[in-house]
Amino acid sequence: MFVATVPLIACGDTSNDQFETSLAEEQSAPVTIDTEAVRNATYMSQFTESGFVTLTDGKYESDEPEWRVTAGLDEHVAIGDLDGDALVEAAVAIWTNTGGTGAFIDLAVLDVRKEKVVNIATRFLGDRLRIHSLNIVDGEIVLDATMHTPDDPMCCPSLRATRLFRLDHGGLIEHGRPDGAMDYGPPNGDLIK
Repeated sequence: MFVATVPLIACGDTSNDQFETSLAEEQSAPVTIDTEAVRNATYMSQFTESGFVTLTDGKYESDEPEWRVTAGLDEHVAIGDLDGDALVEAAVAIWTNTGGTGAFIDLAVLDVRKEKVVNIATRFLGDRLRIHSLNIVDGEIVLDATMHTPDDPMCCPSLRATRLFRLDHGGLIEHGRPDGAMDYGPPNGDLIK
């Protein structure tokens, strides 16, 4: 009986080397803040039991019936340097609905920490305000929005103003509230270090 043996040749090793090189490149690629990272990040939330929502493709829906919470990424996203380290951060608006008519809006800042995109600061902006633009200019977040005055019904904000925010000692600080705007709490945002 004749048995033929065929030696393994180098081409098999070459494809393995290419795979290992590709894998090493993927593993060493730096984590960056981009549209995909923003749409799939975990954000602080005062409206969930855990205190967080993790978006999947820009949306979140609670799987717990007693916490009828949905949340999502607003269309306005700004990417730029907020802390002067020459690396980019992202400023985004997240809306949350708890089953009623409200659409609660948070301003959130994302940064890269320990090779992960992390929500490092959050500031509650109000209920059902309308965002017209969100930008990062000279290290500050510039928000153009129509917000409520104390006399406005919740359905219908009437005060259009520009609001300025900056990161300071890890907190999200507003440079003065626009005259006539409804007060939604202290000037410092929530913070995760």
